[in-house]
Amino acid sequence: MNLIFLDIDGVLNSVDSAVAYHNWLPKGTRAQMEDRLDPVAVGLLRRLCIEADAKIVVSSTWRMGRTGENFIEIFRRHGWDDFPYLDKTPVRHTERGYEIQEWLDAHPEVTNYVILDDDSDMLDSQLHNFIHVSNVNGFRLKHYCKCLRLFGQPDERLEKQVNFVRQTCKGVQYV
Repeated sequence: MNLIFLDIDGVLNSVDSAVAYHNWLPKGTRAQMEDRLDPVAVGLLRRLCIEADAKIVVSSTWRMGRTGENFIEIFRRHGWDDFPYLDKTPVRHTERGYEIQEWLDAHPEVTNYVILDDDSDMLDSQLHNFIHVSNVNGFRLKHYCKCLRLFGQPDERLEKQVNFVRQTCKGVQYV
C-alpha cells in the first residue's frame, strides 16, 4: 500500500496562496481556512494519489477536532470527490515524526510511504521518505516528481522539464 502522511498548512496552503486569497476572504474562522487551499497544490496531490494509487493519512494539526468525513467534505469542496482518506495520526507527542512512527508501527501492512510537511521534526529513520515542502510555495511539481520516484513510478519526462527550468532560472533574479 502506498501512503501519504499529509500536513496541510504550508503544504496545501502557503504564503503564496495566503497572499492570493487575502483580498477574497477575510481573516478569521476555521471554515474560511478550509476554503483557502491552493488549487495547484491540491491538484498535484490528487494526481499523485491517482498515479501512485496512494491513500492519505492526515498528520497535520488539522486532524485535531476533525473527522475523516470532515476531510472528505473539505476536499470535495475543492473538486476532489474521491479524496482517499484512510486515517489520521495520533496526537501524543510534540514531534510529528514520533506520531507518524506510532501510526506506522500499528500498521505493518504499509509497504511504501512519503511524508509531505513544511516542518522538519521527523525521525532519522524517516528522512528518506520525507519531502520537505517550502511553506512559501507549498506542494509543487518538483515535490510531485520526488514522490513518484519514492513510490517507484518516476515520470522522467516531467523530471527533465523540472530540471530544465531549474538550470534555466539558476542565477536569475526576479523583481
